[in-house]
Amino acid sequence: MSIKKRKSIRFRATPIAVAFIDLNHSNKTFKPTVTALIANESYTGCALVLVSDETFKVNQLAKVKIGDLDPLDARVVWSKTLEENIKKIGFEFQE
Repeated sequence: MSIKKRKSIRFRATPIAVAFIDLNHSNKTFKPTVTALIANESYTGCALVLVSDETFKVNQLAKVKIGDLDPLDARVVWSKTLEENIKKIGFEFQE
């Protein structure tokens, strides 16, 4: 049995911290359209839980702002529907 090791350690987010997502990656300015709870975060990415009817596709590019950090370019690496319009999305930072 092989155990897959993560590239970076995952950290739990501060309970009051939220993330903002701008799905229009090509914009120069950051204009978030989705707000999400932070499930976990690392130096290379994060997992976010959100309520939205937006579609998130693997390899889709977006800008993500985690807590007080500046917005980062990110790529969707996985998407899981938990319930109707409730999703958990994995992002990999591109910077």
